[in-house]
Amino acid sequence: MTNCYNKIYKKELLISNNIYFQDLPLHEDVTFTFKALYLANKIVSVPEARYFYRHNLNSITQIAEKQSEPGDAVFKMIKKLRAECSALNVPYEWVMAAERLIESHLIWVIENVKPEKIAAYLDRALEAAEYLPKSVFKNMAVTPSKATLGEGVYNYYLTQKQFAPQSN
Repeated sequence: MTNCYNKIYKKELLISNNIYFQDLPLHEDVTFTFKALYLANKIVSVPEARYFYRHNLNSITQIAEKQSEPGDAVFKMIKKLRAECSALNVPYEWVMAAERLIESHLIWVIENVKPEKIAAYLDRALEAAEYLPKSVFKNMAVTPSKATLGEGVYNYYLTQKQFAPQSN
């Protein structure tokens, strides 16, 4: 859903709804696509592949991801996406779509953080996202403990684990 480059937009939709790329170093397409899809009167899907993405290892995105700590841009995007949801007063279904986007990006961050930095990133993630889904903890390279998560996030983890429904 977040990749805006394999979609075609009517210029009128973008201009009349003030849809533009956010000033973010990476992940700027998430809020753009979310807002465009939400405000569109009609969305058409073509099931056949008509777009092929070519990875360029020397692209600005690839270079920026290698040079910066994972998460910096993700945290900014999360805050902007939450702000868009509030500004648009989106219904529950769209809030849940935003939550899944946030969750997938947080999981990506955790999978790409060195174990010794997980506690600091989870603190920042909790501040930016206002929640941490259980799946984030499942995708960590280390076992959740007070030592690996830090006291605040560990207490949050224990509370979430206690009140989360048990899966069968």
